[in-house]
Amino acid sequence: MNPRINDTPFVIILRHLGNLMLLNFLCLICSLPVLTAGPAVSAMYAVLLKLEREGDVSVISNFFAAFKRNFLQAALLGLIALAVTAAAAGDVIFALTNSGAMHTVYLTLGTVISVIALILLMLPLILQSTYKNTIALYLKNSFLIVLCAPLRFIACWLIWIAIWGVMVLLPEVFLYKFGFLYLMWGISGPAWLTAKLLNKVFKQIETKE
Repeated sequence: MNPRINDTPFVIILRHLGNLMLLNFLCLICSLPVLTAGPAVSAMYAVLLKLEREGDVSVISNFFAAFKRNFLQAALLGLIALAVTAAAAGDVIFALTNSGAMHTVYLTLGTVISVIALILLMLPLILQSTYKNTIALYLKNSFLIVLCAPLRFIACWLIWIAIWGVMVLLPEVFLYKFGFLYLMWGISGPAWLTAKLLNKVFKQIETKE
């Protein structure tokens, strides 16, 4: 067998899809207890960024090494993000069920907290997967990255909205036609695109430092 067959574009694409599929299953399985969702997502991003920077790496060993290494901080960051998301949802629901001044106040408050929740759901765990820091600095640096590269953050946000937002609006159609694709790559796919976009920002910051 020609050893160069492993370097053909078709084989490279299949290998990458296989890695993403494996990451998707690992993230889903390790997220089943809600408390471990943060470490699972952090470990997934650790592998994705390593794949982006180093090429083909061992997905399973790197995932569980990152899962164990980052467990406590990632779990805390995940809980913070979920708490802020719950607060945003509560304000929006309260606004929709009330009228007058209270409606405007809570809708405005819910919108602001929703933006904060979107930042906390995405960026701190990505930073934590790659860099050593404190919880406070992960949170602070997440907002700084949004200020430094707002278009990339919006692009990442739109990727997740495009993939999951439509499915939420049309669940029967998407689950029937594309349920298999969501099961294989529904989380790791948009996470890979997110990591690819933000990796360039991280490299620029590392170069300046």
